[in-house]
Amino acid sequence: MINIYLFILISLNYVSADVYLHFPPGSNNRVNEQSADRTNAQNAFNSQNNNKGGYNVPDATDKPYGTNSSLQYYLKFFQSGKVGKTILRFIWTNQHGCGGDESTNPTKQKYKFRNGVNTLQQGYTPNPSSDQKGKQNDVNTDRRLHETWDYYNRCNNRERNKEYTSQSSCEQATNNQFTYKWALPHDTMSGQAECLVLNAVPSCIQASWTRSNYLGLKDDAEPMSFDWNLPTFPSNTIKRCLARIRYNISTYDYDIFNIDSKNNNQKSPIRTDPLITVDNGIQLKININTAQFGRTFQDRTHIFEIQPRPSGIQDQETIYNWNVMGKRGNIVQTYPAIEYDFTPRNLIISQGDLIHMQWSGSNTHKNGLPSVDGQEGNDGEGEKGTDRSNMLQMRSRDENYPYPYEMTTLWSNSKVRWSPYQKTNDNIKKEDLALYFASSGYYRCQRLADCSEENNRNYTIETRSSLDIDLNVAPASFEGAVLEIKQGIYHVMCTRNNNFSNRAQKGTLTVS
Repeated sequence: MINIYLFILISLNYVSADVYLHFPPGSNNRVNEQSADRTNAQNAFNSQNNNKGGYNVPDATDKPYGTNSSLQYYLKFFQSGKVGKTILRFIWTNQHGCGGDESTNPTKQKYKFRNGVNTLQQGYTPNPSSDQKGKQNDVNTDRRLHETWDYYNRCNNRERNKEYTSQSSCEQATNNQFTYKWALPHDTMSGQAECLVLNAVPSCIQASWTRSNYLGLKDDAEPMSFDWNLPTFPSNTIKRCLARIRYNISTYDYDIFNIDSKNNNQKSPIRTDPLITVDNGIQLKININTAQFGRTFQDRTHIFEIQPRPSGIQDQETIYNWNVMGKRGNIVQTYPAIEYDFTPRNLIISQGDLIHMQWSGSNTHKNGLPSVDGQEGNDGEGEKGTDRSNMLQMRSRDENYPYPYEMTTLWSNSKVRWSPYQKTNDNIKKEDLALYFASSGYYRCQRLADCSEENNRNYTIETRSSLDIDLNVAPASFEGAVLEIKQGIYHVMCTRNNNFSNRAQKGTLTVS
């Protein structure tokens, strides 16, 4: 396996909090549970987050994948060229704000990948040793491992840090969780034998301001975000990847740069719920949990793929990704996840840039019991618990009706540079392109004569059963297409998730 790590250091200031990735969708250790709360808080990593956050593994069809991993959907992004970039916007929320002078906290975004050709489970042949039993118990097919067992085992075998505090010890893993807190394989440099291309210099930027106790937008009414230039792989092989966002909390209530294990126990500068004395001997309590004064929160995506650029896309061309985030339910039921929206909601590009439109969804977002950390329920249109999206052009985001096809300009002004069903601008009609996006890929053509290829002939109006009005039989995820679009301002909407006064899945593309 090859591991490469991207470090994006964002300087944040905030108090104890949770952090949730919304695009690419963060798992928060969810798999495919139909409950509002996740089943296992340490299924793949230790997030320290609320049990109710996160998004399920995407489904490729209109049915839950169950135990068949081939029916899962991996979001697919095309790698950057040596000159042209592929830009993917990360979206997240953090609970207790950013900016101001409350506490100090570095936030990092990282990714790792392995070659995507071989997806077999990693095999282990334990040698007779004291940890043989632990190794056999830990490597099971019902557990996700983002790191190898051997990296985990370093925790048990390493010597304890000296003169530095440690909030957590290295427990032996149990049969239902993978406790992993030390020796993460996050190397920033690799030797020539491992890495033929030098990694880009990590980005280090000041994050935008958000207020405390608010999993919401920045001061410009946009979500917290970072535009990632995807890497370039000269090997031109598919990479299966995951990304994580993580932050460490610090506070200036003590000298964080000159304190170590000599200040443990009774010499600690902080106490749980200490009392302070004000005038006339009056005492007041400060609410402090010492476990919150040095803590790490994180979220990780499900697996996604970074693929070689198709032959029809040139190295120097720039690709922007336009996607959908969120899941089934109203604002309270989804919280701390979010309702559906296009991301970026307002995408601004230059003429000649390319747009990869794509989305993913699950058929198991029923948000049922248990729901200890919030409200259950999955309000919305169509079959309960299912995510569906589509894209139609509209005149203005102030309105709630899409254009009829004859009045649209988005599709007639689009040149298809790539599609997953091997049709490009030379052999796809514009009305079929509009139908493809309106039906979330359920249809590819109106007439069989225009989709006579073996892989397309069963995806026409003439050969396939009728699509229902709520997209229930359409797939939860949609591979989309890469388009080159002429200058203009284009407003789009989703018919199913635009429930006036409750939900508004709308977006705007500006090509200048």
